[in-house]
Amino acid sequence: MPMTGPAVATETVDSGNMRKVDMMHSGDTGIRTATMAKIYAGQGHYDMAAEIYRHLLRESPDRRDWADALAQIEAKLADQAKSRFRDPAGRLAEWIELMLSYRRLLDLRDIRRQVAQKNTGGRK
Repeated sequence: MPMTGPAVATETVDSGNMRKVDMMHSGDTGIRTATMAKIYAGQGHYDMAAEIYRHLLRESPDRRDWADALAQIEAKLADQAKSRFRDPAGRLAEWIELMLSYRRLLDLRDIRRQVAQKNTGGRK
């Protein structure tokens, strides 16, 4: 999954006064460091972490530590994909979420159509 747009960092402080940095992307950030990959992996964003490690390895293919980290992350991604398809409850939950998203999309289309009719005085 390509990273796009500027990164927006948000910090939260939990009950143990530990800071957690969460990054959201809407464009290419240029932040592609092993530290950022570790943060993503720690937050469970394995696809983003893997992308960063691949980028770093293209620049420095001799870094064994990055290759090992990428291999671990790719194994976690593979496990996630396998478990999602093995777990009927997970598939059902995903299907329900898709249906709810589709319903929201239909509702938004109806609202847009009503607003357009109101703005044109009911004419089509």
